[in-house]
Amino acid sequence: MTGHYFQIREDIQTKGEFINGLINKVVDASYVDIEDVLKFVDWLDGELSTLVSLCQSYLLVGLDAANMLYVC
Repeated sequence: MTGHYFQIREDIQTKGEFINGLINKVVDASYVDIEDVLKFVDWLDGELSTLVSLCQSYLLVGLDAANMLYVC
């Protein structure tokens, strides 16, 4: 495994706190107005998109799909 692999793995492991924070916000979310729900969903979509972009960029540096499943 390359140095990239270990750097990527460490970066992904540190994302756990970020992901747990998102989970807490979803669990705690409570809205009456549909407009607030739509804003929250848009915000959440943006946050999750950063994680998808991160994994996609890791594929560009040479990790194959099998290693991505192990790392992510």
